[in-house]
Amino acid sequence: MQADSILVVAILVFIFLETGTLVFYLNKQNAPVRTTVLQWVGVAIFIPFVFLLSYLGKIDSSVTSTLLGGFAGYVFGKVGLSEEWTHTKQG
Repeated sequence: MQADSILVVAILVFIFLETGTLVFYLNKQNAPVRTTVLQWVGVAIFIPFVFLLSYLGKIDSSVTSTLLGGFAGYVFGKVGLSEEWTHTKQG
């Protein structure tokens, strides 16, 4: 049980440092927080928690793959198409 608690603390520290670094960098640049930033924060928080729950045996491997696949579809589904791809002439 000692290794599991160390892993939990390590993942929580990783999440905190990763999101904190992103927010600090944006604040230093005086950049606005947009939807893409929120998506990356979601990635930084969600994926390690899913792997942690899977490692600890709280969720099954099929649930893990479903969650990661759905989340990947959400993140990559927001990628916009170029104007030249969406307004091509047909015929």
